[in-house]
Amino acid sequence: MTKDFAKKKSAKPTKRSGARKKSRRAKNRVIPAWTLLLTGAMFGSFVTFLLVLSHLNSTEENGQMGQLATNQATDNQEEPPLVFEFIEMLKEQTVDTNDVASNETESPKKQKKSYFIQVGSFKHYKDADSLRAQLILNRGMDAEIETTTSAAGTTWYRVIVGPFNSRSKYHGAMSILANDNIETLPLTRSAKNT
Repeated sequence: MTKDFAKKKSAKPTKRSGARKKSRRAKNRVIPAWTLLLTGAMFGSFVTFLLVLSHLNSTEENGQMGQLATNQATDNQEEPPLVFEFIEMLKEQTVDTNDVASNETESPKKQKKSYFIQVGSFKHYKDADSLRAQLILNRGMDAEIETTTSAAGTTWYRVIVGPFNSRSKYHGAMSILANDNIETLPLTRSAKNT
């Protein structure tokens, strides 16, 4: 016995049939009259507002244009010709230069400065000499040891690099020492006159 499955009716309603019923109800739905009335009133108020606003802008522009035209007309009539009187006044005046000091001021000759870098200060000469030798051999810098005595009477041995006659060489040496993690103290001394 053969069955016709194409025309089979099911006892349970499917989800599709429920969705069809809801869409039919939505089509038959009527919009309340108060909603339409409120929407129309809001739209009409908005259009009226725009018309009033455009009317105000046009009257303001016309008023400003009229004021500008009257101001320009009065300005053209009242404008006197420009007269520069100070030129004539300057021709008549004289300035006494006898009391004025001359521009040539005698400035003392600038003393040239030498730049030095203190690399370390040690209590023992051996430590200072070790750092001095390291700077001369590894970096080729001109390093010297300077002996000083503090107020307490202790002797210190300072390792000093220099002299540098230009700032560029001085800053170059400072950067090399900073790359080697050596703390520095910049010193400036006046150059000896020969």
